[in-house]
Amino acid sequence: MMRQMSFPATTILETDSLNTYQNAVNTAILVRNSGWRRVLLVTSETHLLRSYAVFSAENVEVAGMLAANNTTEISISDVVPSMTAFGIWRQSLKEYIGICWYLLNGNISFADLP
Repeated sequence: MMRQMSFPATTILETDSLNTYQNAVNTAILVRNSGWRRVLLVTSETHLLRSYAVFSAENVEVAGMLAANNTTEISISDVVPSMTAFGIWRQSLKEYIGICWYLLNGNISFADLP
């Protein structure tokens, strides 16, 4: 993705994390050590809210957000029983459960949510 988007040579990619929370914590350390203040957040459109919140909780300013569009526009046929509808609901449910989990564990607060 870095090559496709022509990121500058000074781009630092954090690769040690296993989940969103670890990524925000590790990225916050990289940002502080580099003297930077902001990051470009790249994630899927369903994962954007939770990612933004956890980066905000780690005091990392999100300068811009780029969401990979995994789905087309949602229509009524997407909510009737089908594999497409199941996939959309599954992704959304996972993210809302993740937000609740992060709130309960104190990883984020309601103030971190946009």
